[in-house]
Amino acid sequence: MDFLNTIGIGAAIGVLVGLTGTGSGSLLTPLLILVARMTPVTAVGMTEINQLSPGNIIEAVTQMPQFLNNETPATAGSAVGPLGAAGVNLRGIGSNRTLVLLDGRRVPSFNRLGTPDVSTFPESMIRGIEVVTGGASAAYGSDAVSGTVNFLLDTDYTGIKGHVQGGITERNDYGNYEFSISGGHDLGEQAHFIAAIDYFNSEVVEGLEGYEDRDWFDNWGAVDINGSGRPRVVARDVHSREYTAGGLIVLPGSALNMIHFLEGGVPVPFQNGTVVGATSQAGGTGFLGDIGSLQEDGGGLPGLAPGVERGSAFFYGDYDFNADWTGYFQYMYGKNKVDLHDNTGRMYSAWGATIYRENAFLPASIAAIMDAEGRTSFPLRRYASTMDLGQERRIQDNDLNAYTVGFEGELNDIRVQGYYQYGEVVSVFTGVDYTRTDRMYRALDSMVDPLTGAIKCRSTLTLSPNDGCVPANPFGPGTMSQEAVDYILGTMWRESTVQQHFAELSADTEIFDDWQAGAVSVAAGISYREDSFDQFSGPADLVAVDTLSAAAEGYRGLPGSFVGDNLLQFGLGGEDTPIGGAFDVVEVFGETLIPLVRDMSFVQAIDLSGAVRYADYSGSGGVLAWKAGLDWRINDDFRVRLTRSHDTRAATLRERYDQSGGGATINDPQLGGIRYVISQLSGGNPAVEPEESDTWTAGLVFTPTFLDGFSLSADWYDIKIEDYIFQLGTQRVVDDCFAGAAELCALITRDSATNQVTLVQNFFLNVAEARATGVDLEASYRTPLSLFTEGNEDLSIRFFASWLQENSFTNLGAPKQDNAGNTNTPEWTFTTMANYRIGPLSAAVTGRYLDSRVQFTSPTRAQILDDNTVDSMFITNLRLNYEFDTDKLGSHTLFLNVANLFDQDPPIVPEFSGFFGAQTTNPGLHDLLGRRFTVGLEFEF
Repeated sequence: MDFLNTIGIGAAIGVLVGLTGTGSGSLLTPLLILVARMTPVTAVGMTEINQLSPGNIIEAVTQMPQFLNNETPATAGSAVGPLGAAGVNLRGIGSNRTLVLLDGRRVPSFNRLGTPDVSTFPESMIRGIEVVTGGASAAYGSDAVSGTVNFLLDTDYTGIKGHVQGGITERNDYGNYEFSISGGHDLGEQAHFIAAIDYFNSEVVEGLEGYEDRDWFDNWGAVDINGSGRPRVVARDVHSREYTAGGLIVLPGSALNMIHFLEGGVPVPFQNGTVVGATSQAGGTGFLGDIGSLQEDGGGLPGLAPGVERGSAFFYGDYDFNADWTGYFQYMYGKNKVDLHDNTGRMYSAWGATIYRENAFLPASIAAIMDAEGRTSFPLRRYASTMDLGQERRIQDNDLNAYTVGFEGELNDIRVQGYYQYGEVVSVFTGVDYTRTDRMYRALDSMVDPLTGAIKCRSTLTLSPNDGCVPANPFGPGTMSQEAVDYILGTMWRESTVQQHFAELSADTEIFDDWQAGAVSVAAGISYREDSFDQFSGPADLVAVDTLSAAAEGYRGLPGSFVGDNLLQFGLGGEDTPIGGAFDVVEVFGETLIPLVRDMSFVQAIDLSGAVRYADYSGSGGVLAWKAGLDWRINDDFRVRLTRSHDTRAATLRERYDQSGGGATINDPQLGGIRYVISQLSGGNPAVEPEESDTWTAGLVFTPTFLDGFSLSADWYDIKIEDYIFQLGTQRVVDDCFAGAAELCALITRDSATNQVTLVQNFFLNVAEARATGVDLEASYRTPLSLFTEGNEDLSIRFFASWLQENSFTNLGAPKQDNAGNTNTPEWTFTTMANYRIGPLSAAVTGRYLDSRVQFTSPTRAQILDDNTVDSMFITNLRLNYEFDTDKLGSHTLFLNVANLFDQDPPIVPEFSGFFGAQTTNPGLHDLLGRRFTVGLEFEF
């Protein structure tokens, strides 16, 4: 109830402020109107949005084929930014390259990634979405490299409306509910206001972690049966030959080799499976044994969906000072909380340690072999099972407050408008039951106290008797005492504050009224934006281990990749060493629409548009964006459009200033593709240069006069980005260095004795080039019918399709990597919506198709699979509505929505790593939950 109280207070504050007199009707800026018809625009109304996904706007947008790999609560498996935030990603080239507007105005960033959270928008007040595809930086503002998504508000609404709904899956899990209430009212003859509250909750305590009744999960993976660089065999029930849940000794030439430990620390020989490779196998000794047990309780596997609680409070009010001038005020509060058990983190929390002969928990049979071979230690490889350390839990609270004041009016036939906006987001990330690596390795190094016979940590006996260390038994799952678990696990946190100031002043008018083809429209303006963030993290007792004194500090047995690194491996910027940064940008822009020709042979109208914008960024200098467009209406049936633009985007706060450290795993091509753990330093690069892109779009629109209600459009696009800002990832840095990108080799540190990589600096860089090309198709048809009644039926059909020809990036000295047609970027996608209405009843069917793909379009030697294919998928949704009116209680709609009507399984995407062989899938593209039902009531008075 604290959350609901906060929303209520926020809405009340907004109403009180609005009633004091600031406000206006929110209109699109003139810059959005002038060239809208020159560029491809897809408009979707709220009815269609609800048909795609009831009450969840990001899931609806995700089903539109122009978008690939949107950020949704279901993709909350990364702690890079605020978990659970919803970001739109046009063309799949990054949500930070898609400019998001709310009623024509820029929205404050919800995080340091530079993207707003659309799930905090007032969904009950949104009347539709306009998607402008293709470069639009000159017309709409910096960052619109792939296009612009504008969420339109119904600021003139009068009345009261709302909805309430509840949902659950067919497997009786992931229950959720949602409600909203909104209204608008006139205050006298000069003022009007609207206010809205939206709230959604889906099992926020735990989310959906298990795989109950989802038999599509069979732990498919790739077994390296043929050795490094050769095709890996795809199989089910794949797991590692390098780690087990109870610990595995890998020591060729020793009698200890391939001994692993069962519950109770019992040593037994590792059992080979039916398909055996060097680092992985199918069958035999598994993660915890039977694959079915993994499905039932999660068993350390990735979770299906997090628990989410989100909501928003919104107020907008306007006041007409006179017939020419209007002022307005807007307040928006957004809350987003995500809570998930981090199965992924536990599963991949593989650790290695050196176990010494004096270890107090060492089984007698193992000690005897060590003595016989004269060994003082051996390496133990193990991953942290849920039986010992439980499951890490990630909790993220994000709070947005945004205030906007503005005006618009007319002065001597010049339309003028301006606004100022301030937004602040406070994000608190809490990691519960995270492994304290600094404590783990002290706890693993235990001894018997020669004086008392008690088992103690070596650090307690030899360094500090009051260090609090609790010895941990590393042999077998479930053998660690609760006291040791409590000592090893800890709570970590990170708090960041992102602030944005934005101000814009613009004007537009018409000139050359006597121009033969019509008046010329012109617009110009100036804007200022400042983004900043501060971040603190803890706990404060972060420990860095000096290379020469690790053992002396109580960390004997550390893997080499940890030495010299931050042992907590959570993030830099503790309470005493915060990180942060800021940048600002001033933009000056102008735009024109020139009617060239009217009413000639084969020319009904030809219009020319142009736009130019100069942006001066602090820290990276000035960049120029421009756009030219030609619109040729041949007749009432055919229209042709062509645009050419040069677009810009500067680095975000994250790309400039982020810092974090941690472990990573690589396949090393320089050493024949062997796989091992390294350290990585990940973060921003203050010296990164702005991106500049060149975009072509060309399209044809067909609206035949002989077929009323039908329209068809096809638009080709080609986006080429230079100085593409990208974080390659540790594996890509290593691969491209090996392939010839010499500048990347400077980011890699190798051990002088073994030549193994010890550290990779995974910073944001300006990659040479990125490119996205393809074609968008859209068709619609609407017609009245008289199948069962006379004049009380209608049918509407709408079809969206996208063909992705290329989605690539290229490093200097390395081959181009084209991802079009791989797992996450299918070449063909389409969505079809059909709606039939008869009287108060209506039925809507939606179908979404992703074509077959390959897992890797340009596989490295470690990624070559004998079966590289990923199956196509087609998901069908059904919505049934019944509308009814009452004399005193307004109009209402009862609805039932069935998502994934035929319970289509996601395609099998085997993990290639060889560590765990885990089956993976992309929740941003594929449906993991299966068939689910939502029942609700919409009402309006």
